Amino acid sequence: MPRARSPKRDEAYKMWLDSNGKTKLKDIASALGVSESQVRK
Repeated sequence: MPRARSPKRDEAYKMWLDSNGKTKLKDIASALGVSESQVRK
C-alpha cells in the first residue's frame, strides 16, 4: 500500500507558484522544515 501524500508537498508547490517560480527550493525546504532533496523530488 502506498504512503499517503504529504500535505507539505502541496504547501511547497503553492509557495513556489505564489512566487512565480522565483523562490529557491532550498528556501522553501527550510521554511517547511524538510530537506532540500525532499522538495526537489
